[in-house]
Amino acid sequence: MPSLGDFLNSIHKNKNNLLEDPNLDPSLVEKDYKKLTFILNRCLSYFPDTLLYSQELNMRSALDGKPQYLFYLYGVSKKPRFAKGMKIENSENLGIVKEYYNYNSKKARKALEILTDEDIEYIKDRLKHGGVGKKKT
Repeated sequence: MPSLGDFLNSIHKNKNNLLEDPNLDPSLVEKDYKKLTFILNRCLSYFPDTLLYSQELNMRSALDGKPQYLFYLYGVSKKPRFAKGMKIENSENLGIVKEYYNYNSKKARKALEILTDEDIEYIKDRLKHGGVGKKKT
C-alpha cells in the first residue's frame, strides 16, 4: 500500500511507476491514489512549475486514479522539491492576544503585526491569574 510520500517520491524524484511495481497490486495502487488525490494536488500546487498541472487535475477530479497519476508521473519533470510547512512564529503571543481581545486566529495575527513587545508584556501582566508562578532561574 503506497503512502503519500511514496506517490510524491515517484512523481518528484525517482520516476518509478508504482502501477508497474510487481510487489504491488495496480488496482490497490490506483485506489490508494484516488483517496489521496486532493492532498497530492495540494502538495503539488506549492511549486511554480507544478501549479498548472495541479490546476488541470483539480478541474478534472472525476478522472480515475490511473490517468491522474500517469499525468503527474510523465508530465512533471524530475526535480527535488521541498516545501516547508507553514508555522506560526509567536504561538504563545497569538494565544495571549486571542484570549485578551477575544479574537479568532486570523484577527489575532493581524493584531500581532501592530502590537509592540511592551504591549504584549502589558497584556501578559493583565492576564496573570493568581497562584504560584514559575520560578526564574
